[in-house]
Amino acid sequence: MRTVSSCSVCRSRKKRCIPSPTGLACRLCTSKGLQCDAPTTARESPDIPRPLTRIAPSSQSSVSTSEREDIIQVVDRDEALRDELIEIYFRVIHYKQHLLFHHSSFVRDQKQGLVARYLLFAVFALASRFSSNPTLDQVPPWSRGKLFLREAIKSFNERTKLISIDALQGCIILAFAAFVEGDVDQDALLNCQAVRMTQALQLPILVYWQVWMMDCWTSVRSQLPQQLRNDPTYPRPIREELFDGLPDYGLAEDQLGTESRATSLWTLILPLTQWHAQAVKLNYDIVHEPALEFRIRNLVRDLARKLDRWVQSLPSTLRNTSENWSNYSDRGYGRPFAVMHIIYHHTGQLLFYQFLNKCIVSDNNVTVDEEALGYAELCKAHATVLSELFWELNAAPDLDCLWSPVNSHLLVIASTIHLHTMLLGTGRPEAAEAKKLLEQNFVVLQELQKYWPSTELAFSRLQSFHNACQMSSISKTFNMDQWMVDYMHDREWSTISTI
Repeated sequence: MRTVSSCSVCRSRKKRCIPSPTGLACRLCTSKGLQCDAPTTARESPDIPRPLTRIAPSSQSSVSTSEREDIIQVVDRDEALRDELIEIYFRVIHYKQHLLFHHSSFVRDQKQGLVARYLLFAVFALASRFSSNPTLDQVPPWSRGKLFLREAIKSFNERTKLISIDALQGCIILAFAAFVEGDVDQDALLNCQAVRMTQALQLPILVYWQVWMMDCWTSVRSQLPQQLRNDPTYPRPIREELFDGLPDYGLAEDQLGTESRATSLWTLILPLTQWHAQAVKLNYDIVHEPALEFRIRNLVRDLARKLDRWVQSLPSTLRNTSENWSNYSDRGYGRPFAVMHIIYHHTGQLLFYQFLNKCIVSDNNVTVDEEALGYAELCKAHATVLSELFWELNAAPDLDCLWSPVNSHLLVIASTIHLHTMLLGTGRPEAAEAKKLLEQNFVVLQELQKYWPSTELAFSRLQSFHNACQMSSISKTFNMDQWMVDYMHDREWSTISTI
């Protein structure tokens, strides 16, 4: 006789019985205030980690209209506060999230009143959450961005020149700010405007590649055709230090040679962007294109070879080593260096994730798929390095991983892989290592939670996955089906602009 694992309420409504974090009642009964009769033994197993717990965010009270106006007026008057927020933006977010501005030129132009108000307040919308300035104490970090974003959008919509480089930069940074605040419609509209402006301006400059990457990621997640092409005649981004020093060197961007572009971190990220999109599409196709079943393995092999060639061809100065980390950090480019390697490892964990459910070898005489087992190990290796990268960033006194709330999504995917290792390797050394990585990821997620409200969604998704592990077999939980595809590439993250 089959053991009952759900409560009578869920059975009568033909709903999945999902335990609540307390483990005392299922989620449905808790929400309805009903008595839950699900057997508690179905919720607990020595092989499954205990329910996740997390700290609650600090109080994020709503902000009145008068307070919003007061803050806007204060920032308009307070030059020191404006300077502080601009420096925070360039230190924490720019070069990690965006390729939009030349730092010293932006600072100089802002001093002269030449920066468009919508650009300035978009910068404030992203940077203000990190400020410890007493002037902003009255507004919780989670609420600050919305205040400045409203002012930025208002100014953007009132601009007199509809299509310009400033307007294009505004589309990109405002789209990300809207995404951060959960304004999906505004984000989608601004992304579309950015693509059309890029096509209209036809400018083969740095900002083109920012929009191209944005178009690449958003297109694959919305399952729409990409609009911008990877034009081989367009010059690639130049090395970061050279770009930052362009006015000082007295060189125009088009005077720089190919070597200065080949070793740019963002030039190396461009192919990763394409492969990341292909890995996302591959996971969609596994579910939605059954006819591709016999081609899937070849597609995986092809992408795996490209990733392998990419990492093997990296110059020795760009490999993921402690010496290179220290070198780039000392020069002020530790975070961009980490971004490149994070994108590489996230693409790897997405590509090989489908093979995790093939790690479970049955006791019968079924032939073991050695290639699939190898890919599953690669998935775990990528998740391990990605988690270690985030931990190093979080632990280093002069670094952090706070530039985007999407980092929490990457950590959640890696954490589910560590859960897989723990569930299959109970009592083994690799299980202890996975537990340590999972705990470290949790600490980093808590740090991200202080500044980005959408990290709440990441915690919720991780809890949902944890519940699924409790309610289903491992092979079923990690099967690449519609539920898993939605989990890995949820539409709430479809507007990712860059890692």
